[in-house]
Amino acid sequence: MDLVKIKNRLSLFIDSLYFPLFIAALTLIGNLLSCEVAAISVSLVFVFIGLCICEDMKFILSPILFINFTISSKSLNNGLFQKTGFIIWTIVMVLMLIGFLIFHFLKYKKSFRPALKSKFFTGYMVLFSVYLLNGLFNSPYKNIGAFLFVALMIVMFSFPLFIFGAGIKPSKELKDHFLIIIFLTSVIVMIELFALILFGDVINDGSLIKEHIVLGWSTWNGIGAILAVCLPVHFYLAITKKHGYIFFITAIISYLAIALTLSRASLLVATLLAAICVIIGCIKGENVKMFRIATLIAALLALIGFIVFWSKISTVFTDYLERGFSDNGRFGLYKDGMKSFFAHPIFGAGFANVYSIGPVTPEFFAISTPIMCHNTIIQILASCGVIGLCGYLFHRYQTLKFLYEQRKSLFSVFSALCVSALLFTSLLDVHFFITYHILYYATILCVAEKCAFSDANLFG
Repeated sequence: MDLVKIKNRLSLFIDSLYFPLFIAALTLIGNLLSCEVAAISVSLVFVFIGLCICEDMKFILSPILFINFTISSKSLNNGLFQKTGFIIWTIVMVLMLIGFLIFHFLKYKKSFRPALKSKFFTGYMVLFSVYLLNGLFNSPYKNIGAFLFVALMIVMFSFPLFIFGAGIKPSKELKDHFLIIIFLTSVIVMIELFALILFGDVINDGSLIKEHIVLGWSTWNGIGAILAVCLPVHFYLAITKKHGYIFFITAIISYLAIALTLSRASLLVATLLAAICVIIGCIKGENVKMFRIATLIAALLALIGFIVFWSKISTVFTDYLERGFSDNGRFGLYKDGMKSFFAHPIFGAGFANVYSIGPVTPEFFAISTPIMCHNTIIQILASCGVIGLCGYLFHRYQTLKFLYEQRKSLFSVFSALCVSALLFTSLLDVHFFITYHILYYATILCVAEKCAFSDANLFG
């Protein structure tokens, strides 16, 4: 077989819907077998090849978005990610990725003009500016870790805006590609969660132990939040695909998985989103009749299940019943955040200076994010002041304006529901400041902007 045929076959594979499935399998292998370095290395090799032979960069979405879910608890507990060898490997991989990206942009004569024309560009620039100005005049950057925390957030916003925005072509194929990636994200997380529950030390006397629901890359709240972000896609596929009942079933499984994380905020938001999605499915799409019947059956089965198995259910989910609607210390964090804001109302106290974290050592900040206020608005006020809040609200205005302009597009509406999942759970948690959540957030906005033209009319 000559090199041209090999190149063509590789190009077809990397550009196909089979490629995200392949990367998803690698991700699960890396996490479940704690062989992250090998799994990520193989994924990146295919990314490097793709950057050399594929003009459309949509193939890069799955390796970049899935990479976080490769991290296992075993490797984290063994200190793998603090070892010199791993740090050197990470630096080499990042430099190689940058090099291949530069080669790709030069070879295919691409520019960042699409990013500059994005409806979100100005809002992002304003948000980046207020992030960089956090805690101005209050020593916001006490160490390199404090600066890297802010810089990493900006990079996670910027990668989809500039790299995905410039390298990926708007097309119906992109929409299908993205939908399967978000669907597979949910599948990956659910498999990892179910494996943890079945084989990990998560159940005691029939009850789930919240503090033990940790997957290496995140804890219960982060796991629940990313599943909530993905949940609307299950319903979108159920509404638009021929065999929609399959995705209706996976939506129910995904909702149950969110419940199993014991994340109260995620379950609350997921319940609201599921209700909205079901209402849309019952009045719009290719499968209205199926949706109405399936919804009725699911509601009856849920009611019967609660009545018949309430004793077992109440035991498994004891944590929900014991905690109820308690604040779990959040009111104290809110109070600390507002104290920081009142002391530094213009530019805030800085991310590294919010009262609740006290003195931040370089060792702590270098390997972790600061303890945060668990509310996006209060966190921005505390860290970036009124200037920061104005910047955030301007960015939010641009996203809402886009949604209003695309309100008749079914895909745009469901993209907005995915983003809403992150925003609403972030009112009770820190997700808007966590790298992989930011990456998903910015990617969803990028793809929604590129694909809005290709979608059915919600009210048509």
